[in-house]
Amino acid sequence: MSERFARFYFHQLINGLKYAHKSGFAHRDIKPENILIDKDYNLKIADFGFSGPILGRDGRGYLYTQLGTRPYMAPEIHLNQAYTGEAVDLFASAIVLFILVSGHPPFNAAIAKDPYYKALAKEQFDLFWDAHSKAKPGGADFFSPEFRDLLNQMVTLDPDNRLDIDGVYNHPWMQMELPTQDEIYEEFDGRHKTIKQTEKEEAKHSAMSSTDSATKSKRAYRSANDDEEDDGPWVQDELEKDLPEYEESTMACNNLFSNANPNVIDNTILEYLDKNEIEFKVSKNKYKIKFDYGVKEGEEFDANSEHPENHSDPGVSVCIR
Repeated sequence: MSERFARFYFHQLINGLKYAHKSGFAHRDIKPENILIDKDYNLKIADFGFSGPILGRDGRGYLYTQLGTRPYMAPEIHLNQAYTGEAVDLFASAIVLFILVSGHPPFNAAIAKDPYYKALAKEQFDLFWDAHSKAKPGGADFFSPEFRDLLNQMVTLDPDNRLDIDGVYNHPWMQMELPTQDEIYEEFDGRHKTIKQTEKEEAKHSAMSSTDSATKSKRAYRSANDDEEDDGPWVQDELEKDLPEYEESTMACNNLFSNANPNVIDNTILEYLDKNEIEFKVSKNKYKIKFDYGVKEGEEFDANSEHPENHSDPGVSVCIR
């Protein structure tokens, strides 16, 4: 998004952090995944699972636990040093700000081996910004001078040299024009509607593809003397056996999920087992087949083998749900 719109949300993020810090807590896991937008497109900070007392457990102002999300962790956390809650929260918020404007993080991690953060740590700012600007629209003019300066001062290696929360508020970039609430709503309500429309079209396309796949499978496995016209996707009335009601957990617990006619799947498996002379047992009332699919003595398992007798896990049970 533009710096102007990013500034609106960064103000809200800093306001939220200031409130949390004044309330006695450091968040310690600021990242885009923990930032929510409400129905009016205002920013909300979420997930305080890693929060700790802003004054430290001993009241001296320092925290010691090495936690957070790696790309957003301040260098002192990576170095397993004592740190202040305000410093690490502001460091992470600077990364979020960069992502809002550029669409990607400024570096992979604030460590010496990361070339992008190394340039910032050594105050080789031109090198850092040139690398990030060359592929952007407008090149060197993509990031404003004020934006660059704010980020430079928020991600320094030495936390004592970073801007504190008041320093961030008073920085020239933060004093520049903000969009109105109406402008924010119009902009992001339009984006929201576009996303919803795209999701709707993708879901429609996926449903049509699944239906087409099921219809083709049904046609392909009909017997040679079945000359009736194709009547579209299978329906519940076509079931020959009991089929448990679909549950959302089904997809998560199976290696294969298909919308194809269960009769087709059942017959296809049976044809394969019969062709390869594999003994099996078929349930009369359920779509369930038991068969031996094991490794013979003296043979090694070959995951790429086309011969079922070379595979492990004897006594496989296949259930269609």
